[in-house]
Amino acid sequence: LDLLEAALAPRGVETAKAVDPLGAVELLDRRPFSVAVLDLMMPRLNGFETAALLRERENGRDLPILILSGYDERGARRLPGWSRVQGFVGYLEKPFSGEALRRRVAGAYTPATNRSEGLAPSL
Repeated sequence: LDLLEAALAPRGVETAKAVDPLGAVELLDRRPFSVAVLDLMMPRLNGFETAALLRERENGRDLPILILSGYDERGARRLPGWSRVQGFVGYLEKPFSGEALRRRVAGAYTPATNRSEGLAPSL
């Protein structure tokens, strides 16, 4: 989480961190975000399952979601939850550079669907 924050902070991206999937849901319930960046392998639920939960929330319906993983995308698609999120999440394989992360986050950001001015925090 700290490395992701360090990669995004130089570009002025405000971040909020959750240490588990349910914490991410709680953050999203409190306020809207511009982009959610989730690791694929998390405690309790994987990134696909968490993305599906976020999409069920009022602030998550149009939320761009980027999944990070050491799995190649083909392998990751075999994990639980993929069928619930296919087509609405981005995927970035580890290892990746800070610049690649910044490009993907910036590319996912769409102010019109996120009801915010400027780049709101990434989850």
